[in-house]
Amino acid sequence: MYVHYLMLDRVNDRDADFEALEEFCRELDARVILMHFNRADDVPFAPSAFGRMFMWCIELNKRGIPVLINEPRGADVNGGCGQLAGTMLRRTQQ
Repeated sequence: MYVHYLMLDRVNDRDADFEALEEFCRELDARVILMHFNRADDVPFAPSAFGRMFMWCIELNKRGIPVLINEPRGADVNGGCGQLAGTMLRRTQQ
C-alpha cells in the first residue's frame, strides 16, 4: 500500500506531522510517496522546502519505511497538485 502525502509549508510538514505519518504508515505497513505542491493563484498554501522533504525521506528510510519523493510536474501548464484546485476555486467564485 502507498500513502501519497502532499507536503504543505507550515501546514503538515512539522515534526509532529512527521511522527504521525511514521506511526500511521507503520501500522499499515505502507510505503510513502511525498508529493510536492505547485503554487497556484488564489490558493493560500505553499510547498514545503525541498530540503525539508528530503530530510523526511532520509528519516523515514532510516526508520524502515520505504519512501519516494514525487518529481514535481505540471507547474508550467497549471496542471500540478494545487493548481487545478485554484482554477476550480476561481470558477466557482465567479
